[in-house]
Amino acid sequence: AGGHMQTIDRLMEEHREIERVIDALLEWAAACGDGDANAEADAGDFATWFSEFADAHHHGKEEHLLFVAMVEAGMPRNGGPIAVMLREHDIGRDQVAILRDAAGHAMPWPNALRADVADAADRFADLLRPHIMKEDQILYRMAEQVLSPEQKTALDAACAAFEVAFAARHEAMTTLGAALLERWSPA
Repeated sequence: AGGHMQTIDRLMEEHREIERVIDALLEWAAACGDGDANAEADAGDFATWFSEFADAHHHGKEEHLLFVAMVEAGMPRNGGPIAVMLREHDIGRDQVAILRDAAGHAMPWPNALRADVADAADRFADLLRPHIMKEDQILYRMAEQVLSPEQKTALDAACAAFEVAFAARHEAMTTLGAALLERWSPA
């Protein structure tokens, strides 16, 4: 099955963006752990970025478009790499929920909450980095192999339509991500 998919290029670009914000998240979490009250105010923005961009936007394309096409091409949904990726997406959602809950908590945070947030950020990073690597190096390459030329064309069109439908969200999250990177990117 020849032909390279724009969809894969786009998903990989999004992975690079997610990795940059993960780096910022860890800087931020360390500041929270040190009792930086200014840091605590950004919990909601990180939770929003990861739920709206990494999850709804990026995982949305994987789960509703790419993985669906791969299952149609004969790959199992409930076993093998797709099942692992879906399970990891769910685990990631649990970590983001901890950030979301923290954002609703009065500041300054109690020490136990600071520790929980720092721990959730660490676990999230430890999950997402290898998860992204597995998608980039294994799953996306499998997609390029198993999808027919017709499926690839259809998938690219579906992803382009998704981008148009959610352009406002994407733009808002690009702006929010840039603000978080400005505040928390590692030196």
